[in-house]
Amino acid sequence: MATPIVSSTVSSLRPRVPNSVRLFRSGVDNYEAAQQALLDDKLLDALEYGYRAALRLAGARVADSPVAKRRRLPRSAWDQLRLVDQRGADYADLFEAFSRVRQRALNGLDRHISPARVGTLMRLVESFLDDVDEQLHPTSTAA
Repeated sequence: MATPIVSSTVSSLRPRVPNSVRLFRSGVDNYEAAQQALLDDKLLDALEYGYRAALRLAGARVADSPVAKRRRLPRSAWDQLRLVDQRGADYADLFEAFSRVRQRALNGLDRHISPARVGTLMRLVESFLDDVDEQLHPTSTAA
């Protein structure tokens, strides 16, 4: 049986999902996983998934901005987010504070994360998710 031949033009006919949308969806998935981990009382998992969600959402925000077209971007997602606008810089400052907490948890140095700390992260991620969603999918205010 012969294998089907697929023209090189076929792939260009399929709609390509923009990076900002792909990263946003990944951020939502990670946020939902963090919520489930929190419900299951798995605080370390909730911290990890929540932080990953914030990283993906930062990537979506950067990908949807003119900053993404720059040639030399900083390596840190938070430094890239700071270049987008002041609101991005504010979120970057807030989330960067969780970087060390997350790293210590991943390395086993902090096995007992306070529920309040994870709750703070989750509230920040939820707020950031709403902001990025509004940026990517603006609602019409015209009547």
